[in-house]
Amino acid sequence: MGLTAKVEGNCDNNNWSQWESTQRPPHKPPTVKGGQKSGAACDHWNRVEQDTQLIKDLGVGSYRFSQRMYDEYGSKAALQTAGTCVKNMLKSHVTIYFAIKQAAEDAGREVHVGIVKDLFQFHAFQWHNLFDHFLAWAMDQIFNVQIINFLRTGKFRFWVPFAACVSYMDSRAPAANDFIGLNYYSHYYVSLWNIITEPVLEAKLMALPQEIMTDMPQCVYPEGLYSALKTMATLGKPIIVTENGIADKHDDRRYLYIRRYLYALSRAIQDGVDVIGYYYWSLYDNFEWCEGYHMKFGLYAVNFDTQERSLRPAAAAFTNVHKAAAAYY
Repeated sequence: MGLTAKVEGNCDNNNWSQWESTQRPPHKPPTVKGGQKSGAACDHWNRVEQDTQLIKDLGVGSYRFSQRMYDEYGSKAALQTAGTCVKNMLKSHVTIYFAIKQAAEDAGREVHVGIVKDLFQFHAFQWHNLFDHFLAWAMDQIFNVQIINFLRTGKFRFWVPFAACVSYMDSRAPAANDFIGLNYYSHYYVSLWNIITEPVLEAKLMALPQEIMTDMPQCVYPEGLYSALKTMATLGKPIIVTENGIADKHDDRRYLYIRRYLYALSRAIQDGVDVIGYYYWSLYDNFEWCEGYHMKFGLYAVNFDTQERSLRPAAAAFTNVHKAAAAYY
């Protein structure tokens, strides 16, 4: 459902479309900023040939598309459900991996199958506050370590103190990936006080005042990409950066962002990380879940009234590096 709602458009047979159409009480904000709905999105389903040409115009050799699940976590029951969902997804991945590989072998074909992991780093907002340090550690365990450990050892334990505990073991897991996909954007500072008192997610996850912010509640932090690549490299598999990009409606930070993150990527490669691909998010502006059409991630700007695409000036940071790399290799 992920890219169907965000990019392809006219996706109305799912729980997201039902949720975004939910009537909210007058005193509560709409489900999507500005009351927007996904609607036609980028109309990619009907414009795939034209969009394929735009991809070729960038000079790139591949295009990533995918599906994604959406949910909200909060209560104790929801956390237990979340852990169960993650366990089931990991279990399904291992099962499907070997089924696909067997089917490919039977057909005399070679296929490569991997899994994608979102990764954010978490840090204590107040260095002297032990509760903030514990919270940062716990969030890293929940969102990162427990899943990475499963991919490395086959042992999964989704543990949230006093709220949820889900365990699972599959000895086949370490062999169930030909590559690892990494989605990376930024890091967060966390404060136990904010987690308890702030009702809005964006206020719970913080950045430092001196950091350069994107239009999303995320800062520019290329060092984190380097660190994330080193972390994923411990799995011993080739890595594809499957998602990395910036929401920047004024197009005044995108050039800097792309240059810095690609530099971090190159440093990781120089230091021995086996990176075999990089995908910028995104090719063009799209429907960004609860943010609606307000977040401008695209190398191509989209006029959603006419569906016209236009290449943003800062996209040169991406195309120039790609052309230089293509010429080198």
